[in-house]
Amino acid sequence: MEGLVSSDNKTVLPLKDVSVHVNVKGYLVSVSSTISYSNDTSNPLEVTFRFPLEESFAVVQLEATIDGKNIKATIHEKEKARDMYDDVTRGLFAAYAEEKSGDIFSLSLGNLPSGSKAKINIRMVGELPIEADGCVRFTLPSVLKPHYTPQGSTDPLATTQNPSVKHASVAGVFQFKMTVEGASRVAKVSSPTH
Repeated sequence: MEGLVSSDNKTVLPLKDVSVHVNVKGYLVSVSSTISYSNDTSNPLEVTFRFPLEESFAVVQLEATIDGKNIKATIHEKEKARDMYDDVTRGLFAAYAEEKSGDIFSLSLGNLPSGSKAKINIRMVGELPIEADGCVRFTLPSVLKPHYTPQGSTDPLATTQNPSVKHASVAGVFQFKMTVEGASRVAKVSSPTH
C-alpha cells in the first residue's frame, strides 16, 4: 500500500489535495510536491506515509504538518533516529523516515487525531531513464495522482488509477506543472496518457 496509511495497514487515508511541480533539465528531474490528507475516521490513527522511490531518485527535502505541528527532516544515523522517534511515547513529537525494500520510502508520522489533517511537502531529484530511441521519460509516481473509488464501494483498497475520471469526481484539487529547460535540445514533448 502507498500513500498515508494506518500502521496496522487497515486504513488508507484519502488523498485530499496534491500539487506537483516538475522541472526537467536534460536528463535530470526535480519533483516538488505538496500532498494533503485528513483522518475522516472517528479514531486517532498512527500513520505512515509510503511511496515508491525510483532507484535513481533521492529525497532531498521533507517537511510534514500533522495536526498543526510542523516537522522538518534532518538526517541522523539509523539507531539515533529510531531512538529520537521513540521519544514520541514520552510526549515529544517526531517522525521517522527510511528507505524500505530498496524502492519504498517510508515516513512514520505518529498519531493523527480524528478530524485532523496531514500535509506532506517532499522534494526529490533524480536521473531520468533513457529510452532505446534516445528519449527520456518521466513518470509521475502513483502516490502523487488522485485515486478514483468505484461508486458504491466502501473498501478503501478498491481505489483505482483512472486517468479518464474528471477532476470534479475526485475529492480535492490536483495541480500539475512541468517545466522543461534546454528547449534548443528538445525535439518533442508528449504525454501518451493525458
